[in-house]
Amino acid sequence: MKSDSSMPASDHVDIGGYLMGALDEEQVRQVEEHLAGCAECRTEVESLQEWTMALQAVPDAMLLDGPPEGGDLMLQRTLRQVRRESTGGRQRRSMLMSAAAAVVI
Repeated sequence: MKSDSSMPASDHVDIGGYLMGALDEEQVRQVEEHLAGCAECRTEVESLQEWTMALQAVPDAMLLDGPPEGGDLMLQRTLRQVRRESTGGRQRRSMLMSAAAAVVI
């Protein structure tokens, strides 16, 4: 919840706890009551819920603590493979063009 000087301190609610499901029934009721009358907090909750859903859609493998061991080696191997495949495609095209030219001749 953003600080807002127009909102009395008694209106403070735990939006983080609400979104994480960490509040008891009375606290949930208080937050929902506050959200019903506070468009700014309601907008913030909606935005945070969208981010939560987006983050839940990220595969666990993408949430590594850091690069995988041998990550540089993996990058080098990947680049080498891409270059090989790229060169192989050009060679195949050259061979096909040569064969087509031979057929025409």
